[in-house]
Formats: sequence, structure tokens, C-alpha cells
Amino acid sequence: MVVSKSQDEESSIDRRKLLSALGATAVTGIAGCTGDSEDEDLGERVPTIVFEWWSGLGGFSQIQENAAPVIQENIEELGVDVELEGTEGVTAWVNIINDERNANLAFVHTGNNPNRLDPHETTRRFAADYAGPEAGANPGNYTNCEYTDVAVEQETVETVEEREELINQAQSIVSEDAMVYPMYATPSFGAIRTDEVDPDGIGAGGVDFTMPHAYIRSSPRTGDQISGNMHADGAQSLNYLAMPNAETLAFWSQIPHSPLVGYNEDYEIENVLAEDYEVTNGGQTFTVELRDGTFHNGDPITAEDVQFTYETLDENTDVFPHASSIPFESIEIIDETTVEFNTTEPFLPLTTSEWPRWGIIHKDSWQDAGVEETPTSLDFDEFIGSGPFQIEDFRPNESIYFSPHTDHPVYSPDHDLILSVYADAQSAQQAFENNEIQIISQIGPGAADQIEESMDDEADIIVTEGHMTQSVYPQYSFGPTKFHAFRDAVGKCFDRELIAEVALRGRGEPDTHASYLGQPHPWRAPDDMLYEYTDDVSGDIDAAREALSEAGWEWDSNGNLRYPNDADLSPRWPEGEGPDPEEFPCLDDL
Repeated sequence: MVVSKSQDEESSIDRRKLLSALGATAVTGIAGCTGDSEDEDLGERVPTIVFEWWSGLGGFSQIQENAAPVIQENIEELGVDVELEGTEGVTAWVNIINDERNANLAFVHTGNNPNRLDPHETTRRFAADYAGPEAGANPGNYTNCEYTDVAVEQETVETVEEREELINQAQSIVSEDAMVYPMYATPSFGAIRTDEVDPDGIGAGGVDFTMPHAYIRSSPRTGDQISGNMHADGAQSLNYLAMPNAETLAFWSQIPHSPLVGYNEDYEIENVLAEDYEVTNGGQTFTVELRDGTFHNGDPITAEDVQFTYETLDENTDVFPHASSIPFESIEIIDETTVEFNTTEPFLPLTTSEWPRWGIIHKDSWQDAGVEETPTSLDFDEFIGSGPFQIEDFRPNESIYFSPHTDHPVYSPDHDLILSVYADAQSAQQAFENNEIQIISQIGPGAADQIEESMDDEADIIVTEGHMTQSVYPQYSFGPTKFHAFRDAVGKCFDRELIAEVALRGRGEPDTHASYLGQPHPWRAPDDMLYEYTDDVSGDIDAAREALSEAGWEWDSNGNLRYPNDADLSPRWPEGEGPDPEEFPCLDDL
């Protein structure tokens, strides 16, 4: 869905409630802070928990920061003190995937990367082998062998129908386990100066870093360049294979590089560097014919470069954060423009998830840069890409200057592209209003409203409903969040209606079902297969307290929540270690 006008007037939220939430910086709920009770018969008091939101992500950080006090207040109504902590986005993500245990709950930003229209990445990441330090990108360090078996099996079935059944089953398991708190589908807010740019390539994907078509296909009305903003982490390195931010990875895979296949502006898969491909042998052989294309230095894009790209990824799944373990048997060069991928088992996500994720790299220059010896520390004499734009000037942490690649086999941009890093969202907005940049991506809803109000005749606001979710993830490995009753109670207490109003100014649809896929996602399980925390979008504190009470949790005379007397408070596995295969036997099979 694409909308361009504010929907504030459609909200039925109590305005006093909204203003109270917006003004909150530290909220004490009914638990009180008067000290521990001396009640001898009660279990240990639940300590202060840390709720982390991600800073440094422009508009998305503003959305999370606005929502955080409401989330804090909701949880504190359970009798638990909550400390809010804003952490730079990449650092927060690395802390989670390394199981650093610095926060009990984290607001995780999941971008609408096109390859996530296939559910492989977001299903596989919750398997047990992705939990624990440096194991994978598991947002909650969730570990469940029943789930793991299904999540792994979905990779290797032969038909889409079989896969859909398993994906639905996986969502149902993690849902019943109360391991994700979706708030609303991830929105995308962007704007384009129509007085300076003739817009094109804007569809369901909107104007977003992860969806480059607006940058490629739009044209300047005067001059020969278009300028925009970008994430700071997108300008830190030329080694995009090692980038921890999935959104930055999507940008680098489609602007300075191109994948074999990709998603167009309406999220339809299409060939890019691939002329055609064929899947045979029951989903175990994938034969690709390449288009007649060249790298930025004029070298032809060959089967050898494709082979090198995927062999490099396969050999470095331990150091490239988003490289998946694909059951490759071989990657064979048939001739200069034909490559054959063979897998030991059927692997349908190869064409819809993995190929769109990775742009093809130039073998010779990446070898010279040292990717085979030191894959995370490269030294390029010349950066040579395969995408529609080539790098003319790279200034770390500041900007990237691109010129059009005239020999790209699909895209024909007619302008230079300059993308700059700004200190904060306000600076980027000011640059847009001052015509220093003509496209602004991933802004907050407040900025979108301000631009719409002040530049109504000069700019179009593009708001799209995403297929992923903005969710809070409880950590499964330790603390009160390792207990199902506590996770369930927290999921019931959220006032999602107010959270969406505060965070998105009424543009978000609250989501009360536990799923890691957004409501618009084509692979989202039917609601009757998903656990619903509550049918009340404003939250149900009474039901949350009742769920805790039934599981043996109590409150002391000061209203502080206490663990059950017999609760085992030790972590599921020691800090700094991974899950024990004796407790999670599925790990031995992976």
C-alpha cells in the first residue's frame, strides 16, 4: 500500500493519553519503587530489566525512541522496573547475535529488504545453531529443537506447497512460544523533490535504501546528478560481504553491484545479470545463463566470477554475517556464460532468497584485495563492481560519489548519484529542504509530515506498508525472559494502539499475533495458526497478571513481581558459551 497523506485525523486514540506518552521519559507503573518486601514466603524479586532501542538509524531510530516510553510503562505495570537504553544500531545488533546479555528485551528493526519476501532468512535465523555467541543472527537467541527441525527441513523440500506448510508450522511453533512481540508492519517513509527530479521506479517498495529503483530510474530535471542520504554504516567499508547491516547489504548488492536475479519496484522477481535459469533434478540443479554484461572496468561478467562469488561466501559463513550455509555439492563452470549450481538436497530458496541477496563480485580485484587470505580486511587498488553505478569517489563515513555504468545489461541511469551521511535525521531533513539532496529515505513520520506541510508543491511523500515487522524480542538465554509465563505476560501488556500512534502517527496497523513476518507478507501464516496475545490492541494488563499468577508468580506488599519459589534462575547456558547439544540434541544434526 502506498499513501501520501497523514492519517492522524483517522485515529481514535485518546489525545490526553497520547500527549502523556509523548512527554514520558521515565515512567513508574503500579509496581512502585519503595524497596523490596520482607515477605519470607515469596520467591526472589524480578530485578530491573533493560529494554534496548536502536539509535543512529535516522527515522527508524526516532520511531523506536518515541515508542520506548510507552513500552516501558506497559511492562512496569506488571511490577517490574524497566531501564531504557538507546544503543547504536549496528552495535546493538552485534550484542544480540553475540549473546552479550546487556539487555533483556530489544526493539529490533527489520528492514523490508526485497530478498526477505522469501521467508528463508527470517525462518532459518531462529534455529538453534544460530543461538549463542558468534553463531548467527538470531534476534532472541531462541533455541527450540522442534522449531529447528522444521526451519531446516523447509530448505530442502521439492515443492512450494510443501515448503509453505513447513513455514506455517515454524511460525506456529515460535508463536506459541511467545518469542516475538510484533508491534506493526515496518513502514517506509521517504520523499522526493519533484521540482528537481522526474520520479520513476517507485512502486510497492517506495523510496528506500533497500529498493534502489527510484535512484536508478528517476531523472534530474536540470543538470546531471541526483543526491540523497544514506546510513553511516553504508559508507564505512568497500567490503560489502562483511557488512552486518542487512539493509546496507541490500544497497551494495544493487547499486555498485548487481545480483543474478532481483526484485523490481513492485516486489516481483526478475532477471538481472541472469539471462535465464532453469531448475532441474528435483530442485538440486540450477543452471544459469548470463547476460552480455561487463564490470565497471570493461571486463566481461563471466561464469567464473559467479562461481567465485558464491564459493567465497560459502567458505566464509563464519565471518560474513549474512552468508548462509547452503548445501552446495559443487558450482560448475559449463562455459564462459553458463554456471551450474548443484546442491546435495533440494534448495528452492537459492533463487528467491540467496541470489537476490548477493551482487556478483569481480574475481581478480577481490583476490588482489586479499579476500581469500583476510576476508574481513581488504585493500582494494581499484574497486570494480557489476552494478548500474560505479564508484568515482569513496569518502569513508562521509559520502559516495557514483557515475552511471553505461554497459549495464538491464539498467541505464542517466545521472550521477551522490549519497551522503548526515549526523542525524534532522540534518538530513534540513539538507532535503535546502535542496542539497533531492531524495531522502528512511525518515520518521514526523519529518514526513513536516516536509509535506512545508513543501507540498515541491515534494512527494512516499509512505509504504512493509512486509516485515517492527518487533520487540525477549532474550531466551537468561533472565526473566527465559520463562514462558513472563514472555507471554509481557506480550499481553503492550498498548499497541498507542505505540503505533506515538511511533507512526496513526500510519501503522497494530499486530497482536506472534509472528516474525508482517501482516502483508505473502508467506505469513493464517491467523488461526498464530498465537494471539490479546484481541485488545490497547493491551490487557489483567490477563497478563493472571497468566503470571497461574504460573506461580506473585507480588510482594510493594507491588514488585516475584519469581515462583521453585524457579531455576540460572541461564539456559553459561554466558560466553553456546547451547548445550545434550539439552538441545538437534544441534548435533546441523
